[in-house]
Amino acid sequence: MKLKTHSLAVVNLVAAAISAGAAHTFASDLAAAKSNYSQLCAVCHGEAGHGDGPGPAKASRPAYLRDFSDCAAMTQFTDSALFKAIKDGGASVGLSHVMPPGKDIFNDDQIADLVAYVRGFCKQ
Repeated sequence: MKLKTHSLAVVNLVAAAISAGAAHTFASDLAAAKSNYSQLCAVCHGEAGHGDGPGPAKASRPAYLRDFSDCAAMTQFTDSALFKAIKDGGASVGLSHVMPPGKDIFNDDQIADLVAYVRGFCKQ
């Protein structure tokens, strides 16, 4: 019985260490996603994701600039569609051809982190 209790304690410690590490990695990934977004996406999409960035389309906000904080509108897009739009450009998913592909800038993990970051603009 003593061995079983000891084994259970070891399993709990390992699980806690893994959980702590995963939470730290996730937070680091979101911090990197925020930085990537601010540097390369916010110019059009805006720092708060409202589609009101200082880019060339600011004068008259076109429909293709999504308001990521509009939860009802964002539920129309799956994570896979957002991933593909970031990776292959807006036209790849039937959205604007103005959004360029990011596949030469971001790796797949960074794109997945950007999807999670963009999802965070919707506060329900």
